[in-house]
Parts: sequence; structure tokens; C-alpha cells
Amino acid sequence: MFKKKMELDTSLSSPKGYPIDIVQGYNAYRDEEGNLMGGFFAPQVGVGWDEPEGTAGGKMDRFPHRVHLCWFSNAENQFYQLDAELPVERMKELYKEGFRLPSADAVDHIPVGTHVTYDGIGFMMAPGGGVVAKMIAEEAREIGYFKAKKIDMPWHVFQNVTPDRIGPNDRIEWVSHSLQEKYGKEAYDEIHNHKIPFGLWDEVYRRTYPWSMHIVHPWALEKYYIQFVNTERYIVWEDQVVKERNRTGVPVPAFFGVYFITSEGKRMVGLVKFDLRKTVKLFEEYFKNTSERANLDVKVSDDLKSVEVKLVNSQKSVIVPHRLWRVSELYQDNWGFAKMD
Repeated sequence: MFKKKMELDTSLSSPKGYPIDIVQGYNAYRDEEGNLMGGFFAPQVGVGWDEPEGTAGGKMDRFPHRVHLCWFSNAENQFYQLDAELPVERMKELYKEGFRLPSADAVDHIPVGTHVTYDGIGFMMAPGGGVVAKMIAEEAREIGYFKAKKIDMPWHVFQNVTPDRIGPNDRIEWVSHSLQEKYGKEAYDEIHNHKIPFGLWDEVYRRTYPWSMHIVHPWALEKYYIQFVNTERYIVWEDQVVKERNRTGVPVPAFFGVYFITSEGKRMVGLVKFDLRKTVKLFEEYFKNTSERANLDVKVSDDLKSVEVKLVNSQKSVIVPHRLWRVSELYQDNWGFAKMD
């Protein structure tokens, strides 16, 4: 395993179209005497449920035991607060397990396939107060789900001014400006002409079903990358395929990439992307009245120009529509080899 000093960044995000403002936040760890120690978060929030970004909490050289978050949800005009113990043992387990580096790290000169591990923790805050926590790096794994409580906060406290500085319309104007500034008036109107889909990101997208990938191909499979609608993502190498098929349940796929070598020796990747909400609905319907395990059959045409994806078990077979299929040739440097002139 590639060894380097343990450093965990903390990152925050919310779904696109539903921006939040961090009022206060910190994570903390227990020292040798049991006291909570830690640091405050910077108010930097990724725009996109699957895009926790930036460094909100600085680097920690140990696992945090607790998280505190207080934020304002602009689309809901609502404050939330979360105080929660974090699953330290689960974090330690994932950190020790790590993963194989999917491509070479040119900065640290780490070759492809080296055993590395996670370097960040992401907190994703959904409308309604649901909070999903993940260990993140090139791969991402969920470590916990929490429910924040609604709180009230005087607007002048949030704005850090005296009460006489607040006008009667300041709060609603803040919400309107915040959303329009980030997304434009057209997008703002579209957001507010629809009911907020509470539970979509933190509940529906996290549901698991008894299915596994089954790639039908005549070439040499090296690995495949998969990201699910709950934003977990990982690489399955050729020698891990059987183990992966034995998982008890996983969320609905959002996209995947199949890495293979053709009979001519060309290294290729085929990418498939799905429509998130339509695919979630299809999986819900498919498994509504059955718990029988299904294969997600992926069959690529001989000329590599098309792909067919189906959910198949002993009872039924259903086409899973995709919105993108793209095949690209990969050169040696993409696979962790030195590029030759």
C-alpha cells in the first residue's frame, strides 16, 4: 500500500438548484483524555449533490468523532441544525480497506493499480434536512445518514448585524437574489414552479436493489467503473467481479465505464450514462413485487457502435434505456504507463 501521512479534508455540497448557506459548522475528534477537539468549517459549498468540493474544514490527521452543521436552505427559506456522532469504526474500516488507484498519479508518481485510500469526508445536505456522509477520493463510499432538525434564527443574527439594520423584506429578497444569482431568472422560475422533491436525494436515491453487473463481451475485461445515483462510486477490477456479484444490494446505477482490450490489443473504454429519475423509476417498478436477484446485462455490439442494457432474472427481462454510449481508445499514459515518443 502507498503510505503517506493521514490527511482528511472535509467538503460540503447540496443538490443543484437548492443552494445553502453555512451559518456554522465544525467537526471534532476526541483526544487521549476524551475531550472534543477540532476546527470550524469555511462556508464553501459545492453546487451539485455529487460534487462536494473545496476544503471546508481543513486537514485532519485523525478520524472526526462528531460533526456540527447549521445552515440556511434558500429554496425552503428554512434553517437546519445537525449535531451527530460519526461512525468512526466504519471510517477506520474503509480507510484500511482503501482501493486500487484507477489511473497513475503524476504528482506523487504513484503507478496505476497501487493500493491507496481515502483523503476526504463529504457531507451532502438535502432539502428537508437529510445529510449523507461519505468517505471520498477517486472512489466514494457512504458512511452514514443523519436527519437535521429545523430551527429558527433571527435574520439579523444570520446577517451578523443589529436588528435595526434589517428591513421587512430583507429575508425574501435574500432568498430570491441567492437563487437568481446562481441560476438566472429562468432557472429560478423553473425551480419554484415545481414542488421541492423532498426525500429524492437522501432517501429515494439511496435505496438498494438485488442486482449486479454482467458484462457480455468477446474481449479482455480489465475493470469497470460505476457510479450510483446516491453518488457512491468505485472501480471493480477483473479479479473482483465475482465478489461484486455477491453483494446483497446496491443503489440504481447512474453511469459506468467498461475498460477492455480488443483482439487487436487496443485499450478501450465504453461509457454508458442513464437518465437518473427515469432509471430510478424503472428499478422501482421492476423490483416492486420481487426480491429475486437480477443481472444488469451489458452487451456491446461487435463493431462497438452500440450497447444494449437489460435487467434480467428468471421472471422477466426489461430494457434499461441509456442516454449516452461512447467508446474511446485509451493511450498508455491514461492507463498508468509511461507514454513513448
